[in-house]
Amino acid sequence: MSTKVEDLEVHGASPWSYHPAAPPLAIIYPASVEDVVDVVRICSHTRTPIVPYAGGTSLEAHAALQGAVCVDWRDMASVISVNAEDGDVHVQPGLRYEDLNAHLKSLGLQLFFPVDPGPGAQIGGMCASGGSGTNAVRYGTMKGDYVLSLDVVLASGEVIRTRSRARKSSAGPDLTKLFLGSEGTLGLIVGATLRLAPLLPISVACVPFPSVENAVSAAHALLNTGANVQCVELLDEAMIRAINADDDDDDDDDEQQAAAAPHHPLEPTLFVKFAGTDAHRTEDERLLSIVASSYGANRGAVRFARKEAEMEELWSARKQALWAALEFAGEGKRCWTTDVCVPISKLPQLVKRVKQETNDAGIYGPIVGHV
Repeated sequence: MSTKVEDLEVHGASPWSYHPAAPPLAIIYPASVEDVVDVVRICSHTRTPIVPYAGGTSLEAHAALQGAVCVDWRDMASVISVNAEDGDVHVQPGLRYEDLNAHLKSLGLQLFFPVDPGPGAQIGGMCASGGSGTNAVRYGTMKGDYVLSLDVVLASGEVIRTRSRARKSSAGPDLTKLFLGSEGTLGLIVGATLRLAPLLPISVACVPFPSVENAVSAAHALLNTGANVQCVELLDEAMIRAINADDDDDDDDDEQQAAAAPHHPLEPTLFVKFAGTDAHRTEDERLLSIVASSYGANRGAVRFARKEAEMEELWSARKQALWAALEFAGEGKRCWTTDVCVPISKLPQLVKRVKQETNDAGIYGPIVGHV
């Protein structure tokens, strides 16, 4: 347990949030399910609120409540079991999804957990917040079919498992989905059985468009071709400008990197990942070129990459977007991140409206997101 001021501040506030800071009473670091049960029963008896805390990576900056006890999953971050033949894994809530995938790789398995929110996100938080990520186009979100069951400590201290490991269960309500996205209000998630996906070869494409509307419409059209799209991300011209400036700053420190870092046209740009066999990806890349041209993209500006280093260079624009925007905004500036979701057919209208309102308000508001 910790009552240190610095720990309370970390768990009660976020640099991304517009909510006032609300430090909890204490931070509890349980090491077992039994520890969690004890905490829940004591807090239930004293009528003290409990707020679980995982990686702290949420865009909307979920934080503790004043007067609450914060349960941090730091010491419950293990892989409990891997069932390679069944394609599933049982894990504790504090495990980061990147660490899970690194563990699977170390075992020599061509399997991975595909839901990928922000770096550092932990499985418990991903379940509790219904997390998503760049791979949602192909694999869906935490509310899809990749969470098979959950181990949950209820407010009474009772421990339940929401269902078996079997892929199919048609009897009764789906208790697993009841807890996904519940944000700790129905119980504390202390374990999860996750479905794994085959690890397929990928390629990356980068396509600039004359307008955001063209880019979003092209993404919609590409998905309708049936191409094996794993990710499709939109960065508007304001974000591209920040990324180019960030690359220039890096290049000043490393001349060798200067020759390699891609400089992007100052246009709204789609970053696309395809997954599948060589034949599948070749056909997908051909479809993308056709669709892009039909929505005003210059075929000569479309870039494809299959080698690991080249893919990393192209995709780095998406990975560094937040930090590049902060750097571009200038010293002393803070960032307020927010997240919205609409039907894909409404996305061009949404982006147009957001850009108009931020411009009218004199706010620097670059846009990045999943299409």
